[in-house]
Amino acid sequence: MDPVLIVSKNAGATGIIPHNADEHILIFPLGLTLPFVFKGSTVKRILLAILIGFALSAMIEALQYFFSLGQSEADDVICNTVGTAFGSCSYLLSLLWRKMTLKLRKEVKSDE
Repeated sequence: MDPVLIVSKNAGATGIIPHNADEHILIFPLGLTLPFVFKGSTVKRILLAILIGFALSAMIEALQYFFSLGQSEADDVICNTVGTAFGSCSYLLSLLWRKMTLKLRKEVKSDE
């Protein structure tokens, strides 16, 4: 018996949720780091990172299909793309956090 299914049955889930959750988590770092590599506007960086995550995932699934390695599923491409988008949104949050902390530091220095 598959341990993921045992956990999901105990949690009342169908078994798809834990499988797809790990797809998001595994590709998350790619979406987080790719926008730091590119130059241009923030929106362009995020969209490019999501596009690369989609293309990479689609390529992996195509290779799995053509060489009969593992299971090739369309939902993996969707989940990996969403995981890349989550990572890219975290990049955006890190930019906002940095902007807020720099603003607070300036206010503290001006108060001194």
